[in-house]
Amino acid sequence: MTRHRNCEGVTRRDCLKLGLGGLLAGGLVGALRATATAAVSPTRAAKACILIWMDGGPSHYETF
Repeated sequence: MTRHRNCEGVTRRDCLKLGLGGLLAGGLVGALRATATAAVSPTRAAKACILIWMDGGPSHYETF
């Protein structure tokens, strides 16, 4: 029985390059869409601010 390779010449590095390119392209599309939306809608000034102050929590030494 002979083994037939359907993906000769394609290495793991090539697959990683394609995957990374797809992720970067997806992020670029999202950034361009956000830029286009920001250009269309004007920004408004904030009318209020909510401040939550929570005393009595554990120190940062005890949470690690």
